[in-house]
Amino acid sequence: MKINMDQSTEKSMNVFRGFAGRTSISLAVIAAVFSLVVGGLLFTNYLQRKLYDPLRAERLEALKLKLVDYPNNQQLQTDIRVLDLELRKTAVYRLNFSRRASVLLLFGVGISLACWKTAGSLKQKLPVPVMEHDVQAHQIGRVNSARWAVTVGFAVLCGAGLFLVRPDAVEFEQQGPAW
Repeated sequence: MKINMDQSTEKSMNVFRGFAGRTSISLAVIAAVFSLVVGGLLFTNYLQRKLYDPLRAERLEALKLKLVDYPNNQQLQTDIRVLDLELRKTAVYRLNFSRRASVLLLFGVGISLACWKTAGSLKQKLPVPVMEHDVQAHQIGRVNSARWAVTVGFAVLCGAGLFLVRPDAVEFEQQGPAW
């Protein structure tokens, strides 16, 4: 069986596939650049959390040790409270940033991969229709597969039904009133 397409239909299909392919590639590149930027920000956040924050924590510990020597120094106590609050806020901010940026990175990479896959499939040529005798052989194979699928599905359904309908193996003793 041969499908006849006139020249204008074939040309319009190629134009659409070309436009969709270019759009898909553009979106893939944009998503990849976005993912790289988010990955860079995640890496920077990680470095700041592992390198910069411990230095500030050491400074807080030094102030606490100094407070042992001067327990009545109000300015020192205020500095410790302010630095402690700042460290806690920074830690919470960095954790929230990491969580949100990780989700953005995951979506960015997923969108990029999906767009690359779409672009690749749009660049492939359309399949040529098969001949009449090949279609019949293909249909016979599909019918046999469908029969097996229905048979197996019915067997699984019957098995599940028998499992659900079976009598309970646990017997309950008859007891008197609870009061």
